[in-house]
Amino acid sequence: MWVGAELAKPNKGCCNENVGLRKLSTNLHVFLGAHLFIASEQKLYCYIRGRIMNWYIGAFKKFTVFSGRAHRPEYWYFVLFNILVNIACNIVDNVLGTFNPEYGFGPVGGFYMLVALMPGLAVTVRRLHDTGRSGWWILIGLVPFVGWLVMLAFMIFGSESGSNKYGTQPG
Repeated sequence: MWVGAELAKPNKGCCNENVGLRKLSTNLHVFLGAHLFIASEQKLYCYIRGRIMNWYIGAFKKFTVFSGRAHRPEYWYFVLFNILVNIACNIVDNVLGTFNPEYGFGPVGGFYMLVALMPGLAVTVRRLHDTGRSGWWILIGLVPFVGWLVMLAFMIFGSESGSNKYGTQPG
């Protein structure tokens, strides 16, 4: 079992598994059970901060890149964090009293949706490329219900292995 020898210090490389961690015998692990939770929580935090957040931030960095391919985790983690940020924006709008139930969002949520529109379109087009489809298939999402189901299926399908006409397989 791994146990945190010290609490996470964000600027000291907490995402390196060997920093601040030491192995203890199983006898001590019962005594220090709370530290086991902290260490595993720290690893989860470091994994989210290191790998998952890079996919989300990477989509914003490549907001004008409609060529190439995006594999499933890049797309789905972007969607996940968009949902979480939208929920947070709605909470902020509710606290500020600016949430408009008629539209389903307030000014903070509306601003975030405008900011995330281009990265969302770009990562979706790249995901379609990864499945071997043209980016123009994104327009099928405009068809109510059936179009959404088709797009969901396209996003769930696996990647084309190797290279396709849109580039090499990512990651």
